[in-house]
Amino acid sequence: MYETIEITIADAVAQVRLCRPEQRNALSELMITELAHAVDDLAGLSLAGVVLSGSGTAFSAGVDLRELRAGRESLDPGAAGRAVAERAKGLMTLIESVPFPTIACVHGAAMGGGLELALACDTIFTTAGSRFALPEPTLGLIPGFGGVRRLLERVGPALASEMVMTGRTLDGGEALTHGLATRLVTPAALQHEAFSALTAGRPRSRAATALARSALRAAVAETRAAAFTEETRLYGDAFALADSRDGIAAFLEKRPPLFAADSL
Repeated sequence: MYETIEITIADAVAQVRLCRPEQRNALSELMITELAHAVDDLAGLSLAGVVLSGSGTAFSAGVDLRELRAGRESLDPGAAGRAVAERAKGLMTLIESVPFPTIACVHGAAMGGGLELALACDTIFTTAGSRFALPEPTLGLIPGFGGVRRLLERVGPALASEMVMTGRTLDGGEALTHGLATRLVTPAALQHEAFSALTAGRPRSRAATALARSALRAAVAETRAAAFTEETRLYGDAFALADSRDGIAAFLEKRPPLFAADSL
């Protein structure tokens, strides 16, 4: 049981909901800790994917400012700030390391640390009325949870620079246009769209999906040559899977594949 989040699992999809609606799902130390424990537990399950969303009117308005103010009273505020950033970075890295797809469903505000949390997911589905921004300089701070690099990877250096240095806010339509989000749907359809994305279509091997996810991460994080080398290694791993043997045979025999029981 958790105090700040809620988790349900249905049809191999875990839905993780931020549950501090009265604080617009601000990321408290407890919420970050609970999210990290939950993601770590979910990583050990055979899942088709995870959908992350917020309760109430916001996805997440950012880090809990009351806790930040208390941290500023420390004898060493610099060390206190770095501890906050490291704790949050650990969560974002953990989300990126799970072996299945992750989708952030953003309805309402995804501000500061809230946007950084969404960016740690593989993709973002959103609604027209949503708002995305990194307004930390208005607080005398900077984005510190890995969001600068992740935003740059999504939207490119020019727009990332504008958002970080001027606080430019994108609505849902702009987020879609600039590649920050990949789907724009109605609020009522948001969760269903994410669930369908993870479960609909032709059967797919979860083991192969995990390897493909690793190849994508390498393509972002490594040099071009290193990414190609890692992709080749992972292709060999996939080729050795029992799932690939049956997947190829099923295609040639025009039948559904018989992937491992934990596949979808």
